[in-house]
Amino acid sequence: MRCYRSGSAVYTATKAGLFGFSRVLAEELRSTGVRVGVLMPGAVDTPLWDTLGGSPPRDKMLRPEDVARAAVLMASLPPHAVLEELTLLPSGGIL
Repeated sequence: MRCYRSGSAVYTATKAGLFGFSRVLAEELRSTGVRVGVLMPGAVDTPLWDTLGGSPPRDKMLRPEDVARAAVLMASLPPHAVLEELTLLPSGGIL
C-alpha cells in the first residue's frame, strides 16, 4: 500500500522494510519449495479509518473480502507457480 499521509512515516517505512525482507526471504527459501508473496492492498474499508481524520471516501475503498480473495488466489496457485507481488487497488485508483 502506498501511504503518504502526513504522520505516517513509521507506518510507511515499516511496510517498505517488510517488502524488502519478503524479497530476500523468497530467494532464500525458493529451493525449499516455500513460496513467499506480498499482497499490497490500497485503502480498505476497516474500522482503522474511524481513528483517522480526513479519510478517503469509504464507499470507494476495497472491502476486506476483496483482500481475502486476493490472498486466496496467491495461496491457491499450483506448486510450480508463485505470485510474489500483488498490488490490489480500488477501481478508482489510489484514494
